[in-house]
Amino acid sequence: MEGKKELQKIEKAKAIMDSGVEELYSTRSLDTLTLMEVGKRLNLIDIEAIKRWLNKNKIRIYKFPKQNYVYQIDLDCEIDKIRVTDLRKEFPDNWEEVYKKIAKDNAVYEMVVISLGGQVFEKIKSKITVKNKKEEDLFNRYSA
Repeated sequence: MEGKKELQKIEKAKAIMDSGVEELYSTRSLDTLTLMEVGKRLNLIDIEAIKRWLNKNKIRIYKFPKQNYVYQIDLDCEIDKIRVTDLRKEFPDNWEEVYKKIAKDNAVYEMVVISLGGQVFEKIKSKITVKNKKEEDLFNRYSA
């Protein structure tokens, strides 16, 4: 009887550990979308139409035993490229900066700009405070 209780404790502990490992893994992996979820975002219902759109835009469809999926970041990049192409025409000299201001996701921003041959702009990460007039004059002279 004691052996059976011990075995149950071990199985319970293993189940808890396994669920924790799955949870840890899922939080570190890239988000994926099923083809039906892609269809909702594209306003398409037909699976074949969804596959055609994905193939036309060179988004790879990954096959799992139960269903097919794509990486969300790939879809987001292709959707953003449509708008960014217009921004390039409208703001030919600073489209990257304009897109940076409207982009919702930094990773998507960087991937789209790099794929379109632009330059990625980093945000300023420190703020400079001046203590007196002399420092202010120096700051203004070298930051202009």
